Amino acid sequence: MLKKKQKSQYQNRPKRGFTPPRQLGISHRYAKLGGSDDRSSSIYKEIDIEVRSFVSYDQEGKNNGQYFRLLENRNIVNTFDKVGRADKEFLNIVNNRIQQGFFMIKGNKDLFA
Repeated sequence: MLKKKQKSQYQNRPKRGFTPPRQLGISHRYAKLGGSDDRSSSIYKEIDIEVRSFVSYDQEGKNNGQYFRLLENRNIVNTFDKVGRADKEFLNIVNNRIQQGFFMIKGNKDLFA
């Protein structure tokens, strides 16, 4: 005997045709600084400061635009919609860290050009 297939009591949800891609971002500016921590001068510390560009998508797969995220040791400091503002804040943070006693290990060639 064949059993009749029962209808689900739950409403079927439409399948989503689009899944936004992972937002990995592309590195735009990067600096690695080294030095000692202010709290304890015997501890050597490295700082990674980076501006990454991302593209955001809506649920239909349309591009919502590009934004720039300023990161310090992978922690988000701020998000910008214009690259000029992100670059300016990036240079401010790098300069502040250098004034605190850190020094440049590596970074963009045109960082202070």
